[in-house]
Amino acid sequence: MELAAVPYRLEISTTSNELTLLREGVETRTFPVAAGHADQPRYGRFAYGLFTYSEVLNEFGGSHCCILMASADITALTELLPLGTPVVIS
Repeated sequence: MELAAVPYRLEISTTSNELTLLREGVETRTFPVAAGHADQPRYGRFAYGLFTYSEVLNEFGGSHCCILMASADITALTELLPLGTPVVIS
């Protein structure tokens, strides 16, 4: 099953600790984020499951890290973003 194109994209910078929401290529909002660690798991009301793809890497090293957000911020995103929204983490 192929997903329809979605107008949204998320870009997460682990350097600046920001998540940027883009709609049709235009930055619409930013959210503060933090990188989690496997030895300090945190679970909230929502979690995005991500499929990983890379044109360069063919292996992913068992990382269990996550991107942490405030509950109100992730709630706002889950109400807005459709399945298939691309997420880029750099």
